[in-house]
Amino acid sequence: MANLSKSKYITYCQCPKALWLKQYKSEEMVIDPLTQARFDAGSEVGELAKRLFGDFVEATTYKTAADETQRLDLGAMAAATQKALAEGVENIAEAAFIYDGCYCAVSTRWQW
Repeated sequence: MANLSKSKYITYCQCPKALWLKQYKSEEMVIDPLTQARFDAGSEVGELAKRLFGDFVEATTYKTAADETQRLDLGAMAAATQKALAEGVENIAEAAFIYDGCYCAVSTRWQW
């Protein structure tokens, strides 16, 4: 069973068929240049935000899928987050949690 993320939920709310396509036929999705530009800008903002808080631990983890593409490893990201929390890391980039099949990754500063 696939995990449900915030972005998948939003996609579903906008168009259930779009979520199905993304989940089961992602290789057939076409990303227009304007959408790609928004993705790129979001990535750039994320990289700039990481530098604002100084040293951090990156929880983002990838795995190679059967089709040789790199995909996020949600379980490994959640495990990396738990490890960083246990070690008292103050800043965790893309901290991830899975609860009851729901996945959440957050980009924020941890204050304890």
